[in-house]
Amino acid sequence: MENRRINRRRIRSLEKQVADRIAAGEVVDRPLSIVKELVENSIDAGADSITLEIKNGGKTFIRVTDNGCGIPSEDIEIAFLRHSTSKIVTDNDLSSIETLGFRGEALASIAAVTRTQMITKTPEEATGTRISIEGSAVTEKVPVGAAEGTTIIVRDLFYNTPARMKFLKKDHTESGLIIDFMCRMTLAYPGIRFRLINNGKMMFHTIGKGDVLENIYAVYGKETAENLIPFEGEEDGIRAEGYISQPTYTKSSRRNQFYFVNGRNVSDKTMEDAVSAGYGDKIFENRYPVAYVFLTVPANTVDVNVHPNKKEVRFDEPEKVRELIRRSIFERLNTREGVGRFDRESILREKPGAEPDLQAREDVAPFKRVSFADPLPEGTQEKMGVEVISLKTDKKDEKPYSGGRTQSAVSIARSSHPEGYFSPAAPKDPELRDPREEEARTMRFDLGSLTVLGVVFLTYITAYDEEYFYLIDQHAAHERVFYEQFLDAFYQQEAAPQLLMTPLIRETDLKIAASGDTGWMEFLRKSGFIIEEFGGKSVRISGIPAYMDLSEAQRFLDDYIDSVSDSTNFKDQKTLDKIILRSCKAAVKANDRLGMEEIRALLEDLSKCSNPFSCPHGRPAIIRLSKREMEKMFKRIV
Repeated sequence: MENRRINRRRIRSLEKQVADRIAAGEVVDRPLSIVKELVENSIDAGADSITLEIKNGGKTFIRVTDNGCGIPSEDIEIAFLRHSTSKIVTDNDLSSIETLGFRGEALASIAAVTRTQMITKTPEEATGTRISIEGSAVTEKVPVGAAEGTTIIVRDLFYNTPARMKFLKKDHTESGLIIDFMCRMTLAYPGIRFRLINNGKMMFHTIGKGDVLENIYAVYGKETAENLIPFEGEEDGIRAEGYISQPTYTKSSRRNQFYFVNGRNVSDKTMEDAVSAGYGDKIFENRYPVAYVFLTVPANTVDVNVHPNKKEVRFDEPEKVRELIRRSIFERLNTREGVGRFDRESILREKPGAEPDLQAREDVAPFKRVSFADPLPEGTQEKMGVEVISLKTDKKDEKPYSGGRTQSAVSIARSSHPEGYFSPAAPKDPELRDPREEEARTMRFDLGSLTVLGVVFLTYITAYDEEYFYLIDQHAAHERVFYEQFLDAFYQQEAAPQLLMTPLIRETDLKIAASGDTGWMEFLRKSGFIIEEFGGKSVRISGIPAYMDLSEAQRFLDDYIDSVSDSTNFKDQKTLDKIILRSCKAAVKANDRLGMEEIRALLEDLSKCSNPFSCPHGRPAIIRLSKREMEKMFKRIV
């Protein structure tokens, strides 16, 4: 192998201009970097009005104008030197940063790779000052008439480092990144008037009145703003607040989630996880809510000095931050505002057949009259303007209740949990931590207080209160009830089993039997089953949970035994969820006929759930429609 020849040279210090261009690469890699640094400097200067103008995606022209405090004439040249800043003095200041900028690298880096001009004036000075710099070299510094504040004009990015130009994207891509950044800044600082001009066209402007929702409306549109609900929470000096979308309004990615820490837009996994945990199973898998989350923490409990772009942060107590956001969102979604709105536009856009389990069955007519289990109060028919028939009819086209139960699952559930699910007084496995905590029992939306009208299409329960009309999917609702009863029995370990006159015998996989692992049987015992080994690979079940009938228990056991393995972790929440979701097959189905008492019982049980608004799979269980929305649909109002 041929020896590599080493060309040894003397070590020397790089010329200032060369060193500046190299260092600038850490701060300035595209037009967005410049915009970010200049706008953040304007905010740190106390400006309440900031105008950004760009051309050609910011490659050829960027101008930022603010009405901040300005820079004294004698400090202007120093401001363009590397590591020159007014925002920190000693290394101790790094542990408590309260400004957006602090490194003292931005202006020096920008001036190193562009043609830069600054016009600035402080309130104390009679005139302003204009300074021009090209490639770190000052070419002009003269007094000029100017308004209070600072204007910085940046031209010809990378004019002196053309090799870096080829890494820039097309103009519309670069301008898109800048527009997205400015949109985020309007959320973080609603008290500032922002204007954005792109190639001479006004993109948006905000009025700076401090209303975040108004800025969301102006920047992200009416549809998004109308589907948001506010949330807030505070604990130990940490405050979380913002807006989250209703569970029925979701997106296919996290692009519509925005996170801010002390006014700084960040990308943070802790906050992302907290939002997902707050929603839990209220939304479909691979769907994401819209979220605008603003976190305020003591400056000395967060490290923003992680990366030059300052998009990453580290919290001293990330779990405390996560729990506060999760709990705040969870509590808000468990109020009436968390019920999904009726969205006529989304229904019209929906492709037929997108949800096979929601398709009309062949034995159901395309349209049925409204059906009621019991007679309505006198005059109700006339008020509603509908034709009313009784569920107690013998009409052939209405399928009778097909659950096959000697006692309905709804009534069984009520008898086994008279005080509601997740009772705090019940003993728990010390090794398991129930993720649904006390707040799940507070601020509930009491479905039992609704006035029940009846059922349409033998599937959707209809009800109303003073403000809204509700549709409740009986199958999704009972899936939720069944799921939480099962999980509750597992956590509380106090389910009273029903003894069987004839025990059930089931065979397990030989691999499981040979492993000697009985964790899977312990899971069933904690869930209300009485089970024991019965020789070889067989087990005997002599008791089943009180909230199941025999056929439900048999189906669950068969599915459970098929899915369990010798490596199953029964203390992992995701594993438990996957196993227990199988029990949902036993829930009442669409077209199962429920009497009025069963409907009321189901709604009361649903109210006791930690998440009454969706089934365990994420489908909505309840949809609401306000009087105003109905009037708009009928063109009574605009």
